[in-house]
Amino acid sequence: MSKDTSRIISEKVDGGSGLREDLPGLPSHMTNEESSVADVSTGENVLLHGESSRTPIVLAEAQGSIWPGALIHFWHIPGLALAYVVHARFRRFSPRRLPPLTPLKLPGVYGSLALWGWAGNASYAAEAEIDHHPALQNVKFIRDVNETLANSWRTKYGQQPNAEDLLGQEATSLLRAFIDEHYRDLSLVDKALWWHRNWRSYADVRVCAYVLWTKIGADTIREAPPDRRMGIIHDLHVCSSHLANTWSTDPEKDGLNYLKYPVLALIATIPFALLARRAHVPSLYQPLNGLQRLLVGAVIYMGPFQGYEHHSCLKRLKCSDIIAEAIRKPKKS
Repeated sequence: MSKDTSRIISEKVDGGSGLREDLPGLPSHMTNEESSVADVSTGENVLLHGESSRTPIVLAEAQGSIWPGALIHFWHIPGLALAYVVHARFRRFSPRRLPPLTPLKLPGVYGSLALWGWAGNASYAAEAEIDHHPALQNVKFIRDVNETLANSWRTKYGQQPNAEDLLGQEATSLLRAFIDEHYRDLSLVDKALWWHRNWRSYADVRVCAYVLWTKIGADTIREAPPDRRMGIIHDLHVCSSHLANTWSTDPEKDGLNYLKYPVLALIATIPFALLARRAHVPSLYQPLNGLQRLLVGAVIYMGPFQGYEHHSCLKRLKCSDIIAEAIRKPKKS
């Protein structure tokens, strides 16, 4: 995002409609209670209405990091290992009489559960670390701002707004052209990562999110030290993706809006797979085996792995101090 692009987009949006009334003063769009931030640098008195609904946990600090560190990701492994041993011995003395529900054998079943648990624990740990770690208070503030705005705009404009109605056709076209150009310039690996991080958000929501963070970045990039400008550009993309994903998903579902689709599809395949395996017709059950394995992977990916991406993405910020200060800074008249 060049300085000229940021400036042009900012000027076009100021002449738009709808969102322009919300964007110029970020905290002013919120209520007084929502925007009551005494000190972002220390994280004190942050009362923004974020959407995090997990029960707070007390984590001790050890050597500047959240304890128990990596151990919190694997606490479920001993229980699954014990269940696997008991299950395997039970099957030895009481062989299965009905065809299996899925093609996964016991190691595959418990391996999938272990992977699900690891990603779920990592998601919880990432959110808890942002909530409690002193070094991440700027990240916590940015997250709360994004979640507050997403909740407010979702209520005001809907979950799938029309960008042209809110911003005007000229500004929307400019934003879409910029987003498309940025995507075309990515490498194949970066394009895959882009889809991993953005597929949950609607295209017009991404446009609106880019508007907000481009307006913030227009002055920030120009005033920042030269050695930190690329980091700020990176952070603006991360923040806009987080805002778009948060706006596009239901807060009560914790970012897992699409988990039900592979789950329902997997359940729907079970009776057909049972019949195919009972009939012992390879041309029937082998394609269903492949489909069920794919759906199990989709359930894990759209479940805890997307939860982890949602809660940990802001930890990739490189210049959270500058971004947080840019949000707090009064708009120049």
